[in-house]
Amino acid sequence: MLDSFLTLLPAPRPGMIPFSEYMERCLYDPKWGYYSSGEVDFGYGGDFWTYPHRLSPWFGELVAQRILTIWDGEPFSVVDVAAGHGRFLRDIVAALRRERPDWAANLRAIAVDRSGANLEVEGVEFVQASADELLDALPRPFRGVLVANELFDALACDVYRVRGEVCERLLVGTDEDLDAVLDSP
Repeated sequence: MLDSFLTLLPAPRPGMIPFSEYMERCLYDPKWGYYSSGEVDFGYGGDFWTYPHRLSPWFGELVAQRILTIWDGEPFSVVDVAAGHGRFLRDIVAALRRERPDWAANLRAIAVDRSGANLEVEGVEFVQASADELLDALPRPFRGVLVANELFDALACDVYRVRGEVCERLLVGTDEDLDAVLDSP
């Protein structure tokens, strides 16, 4: 089915790059990527708020209460995918340890993110990995939960629908053109 779906996409024309490549570079390029720059500013007067930040620590505590309904005290991992600077995971772990200090030694907290530039959580393992590499980054065997807040906002995409028609977004230009635009002030 996927093969037949992909045949509906128009072939890229010379000099065009897929939108996903453009988005990937804007978000994660080591030189000027938004998330890789280390300059993301959450909060009042910043770039944006997310629920884990705006409602910290309550949002993480709410998720922790749900986790406590499935965790039985045996070794357990909480993995935050696209963890950013890790506040969400920090709040979850703090609540779990507060509620069940007798189980704390069996809790493993792992922050998975493309860039470690924003990570600010002590006592949490950090794994630098993309969403595509996530399965390889998980502990084996895996027993626990994955949490993700706004993960899909930061994934590059190519395909979309307009009035039911499958289309692909392409940008005109070369890699050098793109570098020149993104490097300009």
